[in-house]
Amino acid sequence: MKKILAFGMTIVLLLGLLSGCILREVPRTGWGETEETGQTFDSAETEDVTETEPVSETEEVLTVEESIRPRIWRVRSGGSTLYLFGTIHLGDERNGEVLKLVKGKLLSCEALAVELDVVAEESSSESLNEILELYALKDGTTIRDHLSPELYRDVTEFLRQGGLDSRTLRQFERYHPALWMELVDEILADTEMTLDYDWGMDRLLIHTAYENNIKVVEVEEAGAHYGVELGLPDAFFEKEIRSLLDEREEYARDVLELYEEWLRGDWDTDPVIEMEEEDEKILSEYFTKQEIEDIKNNVYSETQILRMLIERLPEDVLIEETEYTSEELKMYLKYEEEMMDVRNEIMADQVKNYLKQYKNTFFAVGAAHMDGPTGVIRLLQDAGYTVEEIPIR
Repeated sequence: MKKILAFGMTIVLLLGLLSGCILREVPRTGWGETEETGQTFDSAETEDVTETEPVSETEEVLTVEESIRPRIWRVRSGGSTLYLFGTIHLGDERNGEVLKLVKGKLLSCEALAVELDVVAEESSSESLNEILELYALKDGTTIRDHLSPELYRDVTEFLRQGGLDSRTLRQFERYHPALWMELVDEILADTEMTLDYDWGMDRLLIHTAYENNIKVVEVEEAGAHYGVELGLPDAFFEKEIRSLLDEREEYARDVLELYEEWLRGDWDTDPVIEMEEEDEKILSEYFTKQEIEDIKNNVYSETQILRMLIERLPEDVLIEETEYTSEELKMYLKYEEEMMDVRNEIMADQVKNYLKQYKNTFFAVGAAHMDGPTGVIRLLQDAGYTVEEIPIR
């Protein structure tokens, strides 16, 4: 049943912007590096990616590996055009190749719309401090009060191996487990996946927009979605951090697979869920055959499925199948609704606004917001807009 409700993966990937914006400021030595040589985004190192090259768009596209073809959509209304591009918040140098494919469309636009202008955020110590303060524990507790002694020991040892010194770890004692989970994820990206938030697609697009005097606008109010996960119980973070540590190879493989699928454009905006036979057998006791088929065919959103599971499954079955109590799942449901469903509606409304405000807009938000029954694409279609997938090349 975990294929139906992939909690940890969802949260870690959705919070990727937080990693890219804040955690790159954390003093780290890296694996065997000195603090002075820790990785930071250096435009000189990626000059061929972010600088406007003296070649035509066609020539540049021809140099890109054929298998790289992420998905992009176009929405038109009243003489205005908006490109809808689902991004990923981390990656490797191949994201620079993706940039070559979409740069022509970006340069034709008046505005680039993103979830968060990470470049501007990073340039403001005040903004970073405000976000960090949001994740500070304000009840007099420390991280030791929120994680078991065993997990605290293991996660601190992992972070030390990842390059965080004792002084930095002591400073982070006053922060919420959500930020600790992000620290673990950041180091896993560096060490297990060879991916980097500095290569996040959003970051590359923003740099390119600034270099070409394209207006960068934030789809949401600054930091609107920060802190939503703070309402989740300690038990959630205990399980998810433990899972990241103990199943790091599997997690890394899943994220890399997701990244490769994104690069190839091999992801479906209405994916069919491959349900294991045992899960289907269990669900058949509480759901009709049609409902199970609808779950498989993505008729229901994840929040709708979660709500039905909470309402229908006995507590003992729910715990056995999901490893969470109904009360814990209700907290996650609230998080999922605010982090995905509510934000998707805001994003869809902003698409409508930008179509009125600008002649051409490049709208780039996380790919997770595009798909499913409550995704941006479906919401726009339901509102009467024609959302047309167009060739990337």
